Amino acid sequence: MRGSLRRRGEDSWQFRVFLGVDPETGKKLYKSHALGGTKKQVEKKCTEILGTLDTGSYVEPAKETVGTYLARWLRDYVEPTVTRTSTRRSYHMIVERHLIPSLGHLLLQRLTPPLVQQYYAAQLTGGRVDADGKRTDKPLSRTTVAHHHAVLHAALESAVKWGLVGRNVADAVDPPRIARTEMTTWTPDEARRFLTTAESHRSYPLLLLALTTGLRAGETFGLRWQDVDLDAGTLAVQQTLEKAGPEPRFGTPKTKKSRRVVTLSPRVVAVLRQHKARQNADRLTLGPGWYDFGLVFTVFDGKPLRPGNFRRDVLDPFIHKAGVPRIRLHDLRHSCATLLLGANVHPKIVSERLGHSNIGITMDLYSHATMTMQREAANVIETSLLAGGNAG
Repeated sequence: MRGSLRRRGEDSWQFRVFLGVDPETGKKLYKSHALGGTKKQVEKKCTEILGTLDTGSYVEPAKETVGTYLARWLRDYVEPTVTRTSTRRSYHMIVERHLIPSLGHLLLQRLTPPLVQQYYAAQLTGGRVDADGKRTDKPLSRTTVAHHHAVLHAALESAVKWGLVGRNVADAVDPPRIARTEMTTWTPDEARRFLTTAESHRSYPLLLLALTTGLRAGETFGLRWQDVDLDAGTLAVQQTLEKAGPEPRFGTPKTKKSRRVVTLSPRVVAVLRQHKARQNADRLTLGPGWYDFGLVFTVFDGKPLRPGNFRRDVLDPFIHKAGVPRIRLHDLRHSCATLLLGANVHPKIVSERLGHSNIGITMDLYSHATMTMQREAANVIETSLLAGGNAG
């Protein structure tokens, strides 16, 4: 073998490769590779390295720091391949405000699982960064640090593919476990009471649509008239609102399943027709003062609604007035799913309506509703097979 392998730690190895002889000095040339994994995995990697020598595609291990690599990863991978603006912005924020300041000084090939684990622990005790980019002693949430892990893991996975490191050290680290937030949903009676209370308000069409279609908040606030077919009774989810304000930012649904067609009930179609006529009248009244983003739901001059303001000024007051359990804006979507499953709509249909990537997500999220369906199934068996007789 044109190289020597030496164990440095439990799962750490050094592979020293012979590159040849310097023609000017006659000195033998070597290059060392830091590799990680089991002996069998490392030996396979050594064979691959030697193979690149034979094909002329060998790349010497870089003396690149984690910081310079992450900046390059953002530029060469994230920017050209990640389509959602909000996702790219999130990657940049995590990398530039957290990962690089904490880990950027380390050599990429010297990054180890214990160092990454220490980073997570530090973020959980005091990793929050203020508006000026200064670190504070306030902790980050477990969910936020789990997002940091996801970004770092993705970046290191690219480093493995690019031949810069022998393994993804984030595979050997335990990120914080995210505790699922308990969702609150309405019963059919509570949903009806809420809608009846809000029926005369100009925001009733939005509330009705959200509660009957299960659209995400960004999908609802970014919905355009061009994506609504009132004659067919359908809407197509093609655009999302990422940021409201004077200069709103729109995006596209993040997954293929999210780009979907949702059917509308006759009642919803009728309400949307009335809403469209009223909006057309507002647009004619304002004339040049109307901001034509083509949105179904807007403030008085055509600009997008702010979800936070809508929750505070519309949703919460009507919840209080109707005397129903307080829920978040996103819980209108959860309530829709629970109501559909409770009405024995097949979980696959509910999954497609919500835009989940697979039915397993639906079944897991709404296990409380599917348990009711299981009880009803047991009752059906009881009635059809066991009624009038003795089991056993």
